[in-house]
Amino acid sequence: MKQITIRGKKTYDDLGLLLAPDSSIGEAKVKTYLVDIPHGNGTLDLSEAITGEVSFEDREISFKLLLTADVSTWNIKERQLKNLFHGKRCEIIMPQYEGYYFIGRVSVGAIEQDNSVAYVPFKAIVEPFALKMNKTIASHTVPSGGVLNLVLNNERMTTMPTFTTSANVKITFGGKSHLYTAGTFQSTGILLREGDNPIKIEAVAGTTINIIYQEGAL
Repeated sequence: MKQITIRGKKTYDDLGLLLAPDSSIGEAKVKTYLVDIPHGNGTLDLSEAITGEVSFEDREISFKLLLTADVSTWNIKERQLKNLFHGKRCEIIMPQYEGYYFIGRVSVGAIEQDNSVAYVPFKAIVEPFALKMNKTIASHTVPSGGVLNLVLNNERMTTMPTFTTSANVKITFGGKSHLYTAGTFQSTGILLREGDNPIKIEAVAGTTINIIYQEGAL
């Protein structure tokens, strides 16, 4: 049974409504910034000029929830759906993206009829990346040599990991080194890009290192 989960509510198990087969997830369009070159060929592409990577527009999700044959329940169900979701920023799990969820604002439309079928239409404007249901966690202990070399693999979305260390550490990432005191912290100098991200951690042997980060994909 295919169903959608919105704010923790499953459209069939919790709401008793079937999902129409034409649900869709729009593409995340690339944000481009092209500057014309006077008297020159083509354009100057500045799409990656600020961050070193392209950005994307929001997506649109649309789907319909089919109402039962009992017409007397339609208005009640419509009001229930609007009170639960209309205008709210929600986590949305779509069957096309197993293991991921979207975040965005939901709009619930009025009841519509198509021949003998009645349904409530939904639309949501969501962030471009589908986020992994479970954050990635890497737990390690600094060995006797005092140096821990790791490779953190990341999906398409650039992300900032959170570190928790039991002692002061020196972290080298992207050719730059910084000192951090024991505890939980993030650093704008440590951003994981798509693919393998080598990282070197120096600390007293036995220091525990926990790294957690949110991955996202298109």
